[in-house]
Amino acid sequence: MKHVIVALAVTMLAVAGIARADSVTITSGTVELDLQSGGATTAVLVGPETVITGFGTNPATIDFNAGNVGSITPSGLNIGAGGSLPATAQFIGGVMFPANDRLQGSLVLTTSPFSAAAVMNPLAFFQTPFTMTGNASVLNPSGTVVGTTSLSGSGEATLIAQTTPGAVTTFNTQHVSFQFGAASATSTPEPATLVLLGAALAGGLLGRRRWFPNASL
Repeated sequence: MKHVIVALAVTMLAVAGIARADSVTITSGTVELDLQSGGATTAVLVGPETVITGFGTNPATIDFNAGNVGSITPSGLNIGAGGSLPATAQFIGGVMFPANDRLQGSLVLTTSPFSAAAVMNPLAFFQTPFTMTGNASVLNPSGTVVGTTSLSGSGEATLIAQTTPGAVTTFNTQHVSFQFGAASATSTPEPATLVLLGAALAGGLLGRRRWFPNASL
């Protein structure tokens, strides 16, 4: 009987610990923000003993001119799972939350300043480092918060923008992909890369959602 009581106490402490979890550092995964489709958002956030998958709709307009571009921060991106959104299990801090629980989260992603050269191509492609802060909570079917944590991370953002030539070239961002991990030193694309990317976008490759394999969980 003592063993049962001890095991129950340890389990309760583990869940309570998740409810007050320290920040989880996201080391891989992506946040995809598709502005062409009204801000459709898919997030797969992977960190130590953590895989968070969320969805949302976050309309935004990201326009800028050729030249030096300052930091870009889309309005706080809301993500979730369950309810009116696709349901999926969440793995946070070593604890698995079932798919019938509901995820609520908010992410703030900020790019580093970068240089946008005037180009003649209809699509332009820019890469720049970014940082992320945010939070995620899991609610059970009764609406009680059973897990919560703050989030942080960094990586490289890729912006695909439609080009409008003129006295001053302007760019209207169509899609942003935030890839967590080490950012590369390259912040401006090669012309050949622009052509290939334009062909990929025209072929609808960027419209595909990315899914993190869940077989090991």
